[in-house]
Amino acid sequence: RLARADVLYVGDELRDVEAARKAGVAAAAVTWGFHTAELLRTGLPDFVVSDPIELVRLVEHSREGRAA
Repeated sequence: RLARADVLYVGDELRDVEAARKAGVAAAAVTWGFHTAELLRTGLPDFVVSDPIELVRLVEHSREGRAA
């Protein structure tokens, strides 16, 4: 079983950000999908990611923080 603090919900629509909020987990909105960055930001995601490598780095950084 995963702890909510260990989950990152990644999505490209505002409803993904909203679903993450309802689930009580962090939200990363990616801008290369369905909705624009501006619309995604209205949902107040924890992260707005505009390049896939940024997402990889975000996950890597998160893992490093838990390993410390």
